[in-house]
Parts: sequence; structure tokens; C-alpha cells
Amino acid sequence: MSTHQKTIESVSVSTTGNVVTVRFGDGTQRRFHAIWLRDNALDPDTRSVGNGQRLITLSDIPVDVRITVASAANDGMNVTFAPEGKTVHYPARWLFENAYDRDRQGDFHLPCHVETWDQSLQLNVPTARFSDVAAKGTALQNWLANVRRYGFAKLTDGPVENGALLQVAELFGFIRETNYGKWFEVRTEVNPTNLAYTGLGLQAHTDNPYRDPVPTLQILYCLENSAAGGDSMVVDGFKIAERLREMNPEGFDLLASYPARFEYAGEDGVCLQSRRPMIELSPDGQLTGVRF
Repeated sequence: MSTHQKTIESVSVSTTGNVVTVRFGDGTQRRFHAIWLRDNALDPDTRSVGNGQRLITLSDIPVDVRITVASAANDGMNVTFAPEGKTVHYPARWLFENAYDRDRQGDFHLPCHVETWDQSLQLNVPTARFSDVAAKGTALQNWLANVRRYGFAKLTDGPVENGALLQVAELFGFIRETNYGKWFEVRTEVNPTNLAYTGLGLQAHTDNPYRDPVPTLQILYCLENSAAGGDSMVVDGFKIAERLREMNPEGFDLLASYPARFEYAGEDGVCLQSRRPMIELSPDGQLTGVRF
């Protein structure tokens, strides 16, 4: 089953009506409690159609809320609540993405939108042209979907001018300023405070692991390269974490359980520190980050 379409195979309600168990088309099974489903109902009386924000308070939900009927329908599930007699539809994909019924001890899984990759992706690197993406149509949507799916995507033929990367950021978000300012200029310097200010090659790494929070998305924008080399290398840290867990579960657990100390102290008056595990998992076992 693809990550883009979810189906429901069967639905069953407990005898008390407090819980409904959903079996998805890929064989996974998740429970949803009546009070949680009612609180997160997607109907226009519960959620604003315009922005999705809640229109009711917890005190508006009957104390004895329960499920009387639940059934698979229209790529989702219909649920009828008592004592209100209210029926609500929940899309299968929404249920799958918001499922909370997981083993809190080691039920390792990737975010549902993520696809890990290896060197075979070299033959089909996700790429788009700046002019197409700047039109803010399907090209932008597809490009960002690839960023979300693979963790990166390439953009070509952008304007060669100072600050051009800001034009890219403005297509989908905003700049988070750091001690470097709005952007970090990679150049060669005498007595550099950062290896990026040298002509040395950099090993595979994650940037800014000493920040809390770390940048959500980084843009690397090449204006000019006057030296030999300078090729970019991209590695899927999530794929590495998957393989490590398969080959060395104890090593994986060690890196996921104990915090490492990260520090940046390259500039006068700047010292940034964080303590985080090299492999970061959410409480229910979802892989959320890699710091290396």
C-alpha cells in the first residue's frame, strides 16, 4: 500500500462502546477511543470549516459519550455517538496519520510521509527549475512534496544575485535568523572560525545540531564556484538509522537513548550548546531526527 492512499479493511466496536478498533488495508491495527474521536470530530459543528479550529469545549461533550455504530465507508470510517445521535466521517488517511495507539516501548516506525533512499536515487534526483517553482503552481507543490518525501530536492537555474536564496525561502516560508544573520555565506577566509570558510571538503554531517530547535529546512544556494571540486553530497540519515537498527539493535538503542553533547563556540561572544540523542525518537517510537 502506498504512503499516499490509505484504506480501511474492517472496523469493530467494543461492547462498552468506549473504543473502536480499525484494521487498515496494510494490516496494521489501531484503537481509537470514543472521547478522543468525539473531541477531534471533523464536522462543521465541531471544527471551523475555514481554519479547522475547535468550536466546542471539553465540557460540551457528554460525560457518557460512547460509540453506538462504526463502519468503513467512502475511504474512511463513519461513527455514530450516543447520547447525541451524532454521526461523523473520518478519512482513512487522517486516522492513520493521527493514530496514537502504539507500543510506547520500541515500536519503531518512520513518519508516514517519509520514503528512505540509497544511491539508486542518483538516477532520479528530485529536481525542478526555479522559474517553474516560482510560478507557485503544481511545480512548487511537487517540489515541496519531494522535500517532504525524501528530505531534500534540487532547484536549478535560479537567479545569480546576492540574496537570491531569500527568493526561494519566500516561496513557502520565512527565514529564521541566527548568529550568522539571514544567511551564511560560504567563502574562503584566513584564520577561519568554520570549516565552511575553507577549501577543505566536508564529510557527511548534519548542520547546527547544537541549536535548539535545529533549522527545519536549509537552503544551499550556489552563486559561483571559482575552484575545482565543490560537488554536493547528500546522505539519507533516516535510511542509515533503519539499517543500523536491523544490523545492530543494541547500538541503535544506545544512540537513541543517551544524549550527546553538541557545541558551537567559533565566534567571540557566541556559544551554543544542546544535549540530544544522535538518533531521536518520539515517545511512541517514530524517528524524528538524526544528529551527526
